[in-house]
Amino acid sequence: MLLGGAKMAISKQVRTSGSGRVRYTFTVRRAKVPPISFTTGDETAGRRWAERVEDAIDRGAYKREDWIWTGDRRPSVPRAQEVAERLPSPSWTLFNALSLWHAELQTYGDQKAIESKGNRIKMWQKSEFGQTKLSDIKPDSLQRFIDGRLRGSKAAKPVSANTIRNDVFALSALFEFARTPKNAQGRGGWGLLDLENPTKALVLPRQPPARNRRLEVAHDDGEIGERERLRAALASGLDAETMVALFDLALETGMRQSELLDIRLGQVRRQQGQTVVHREDSKNGDQRRVTMSSRARTALEALITTLPDRSDKSAKLIRLNGDQLTYRWRLARKKAGITHRLTWHDLRHEGLSVMAEKGLTIGELKAQSGHKSTSILVNYINAIPRQIADKLG
Repeated sequence: MLLGGAKMAISKQVRTSGSGRVRYTFTVRRAKVPPISFTTGDETAGRRWAERVEDAIDRGAYKREDWIWTGDRRPSVPRAQEVAERLPSPSWTLFNALSLWHAELQTYGDQKAIESKGNRIKMWQKSEFGQTKLSDIKPDSLQRFIDGRLRGSKAAKPVSANTIRNDVFALSALFEFARTPKNAQGRGGWGLLDLENPTKALVLPRQPPARNRRLEVAHDDGEIGERERLRAALASGLDAETMVALFDLALETGMRQSELLDIRLGQVRRQQGQTVVHREDSKNGDQRRVTMSSRARTALEALITTLPDRSDKSAKLIRLNGDQLTYRWRLARKKAGITHRLTWHDLRHEGLSVMAEKGLTIGELKAQSGHKSTSILVNYINAIPRQIADKLG
């Protein structure tokens, strides 16, 4: 019997021994790969074995010796255990399940999922649950674990509510993937339908309130506003030209830090008489086109002049990473005399708020910010009480 669609090449034979035991033989046949078979009394295990062989072939990670039987085609007990361990099951440890899940994310080319979940996968693998069977991970022990992380201890600092929520969401995604069966194209999870997702019963810490930090403006003639002080501090610090350009771009465009650090020469274009930064993808997976103001255009031009090779369209305009930017920003904050917390991400809030004050419509603000949801965009637009009072009279 041939199973699956055109891509699949798995056949199944069923035979009954004299003692009445049913045996299933699964065979995988693929072009340029010698056929390989597996006989078992467990039909589900056999099917999973065949699907895993197919996955290994598709990933280019197939080694026949890892899957074939030896001798009289009856595997030794250790060999049978090795085969069983390669098949995802509720008895797998969380560490092994996360490793395979991470590999499958890479196989499917979901780069954003890999980047966003990579550190969270490592955290769970190193946690007290790393060597626990999936079926043994229960809501009560998970609840104690996340509550302890929220409080902190002598050995570890407290973890923010947002980090804990995202860590739990990543764990939940693993369990849901494990429970999902494969589709006709061979995509999907492991089909462990009886596996419970323990994160569903957790009580998660509340999300922190949305940030509403704005740059303070000068109230008296003798004062200098935070924007001017920060720009001056950046201009006299490390990588001054680059940091000033980044600062101006953040405030004038409302772009995310990751987008700013990834601007390529080929993304800077002229469209309908305007300078734009065009990205093929963004955080939400869509194409993104950000229109530059005159000040933003000047910042881009300053960065372009520093490139050693302007024929390379893939060249990054900014040769700093996130950690380097954060360090230089912290130094500038201190030099500017800003004692209460102001993050680089607050510049995105400031930029979008100023655009709203200039009269940009919701649609125009979405185009600049890259938000799909109006409700999320609104969290980034924060009014200054003094301006509200001036308008109220």
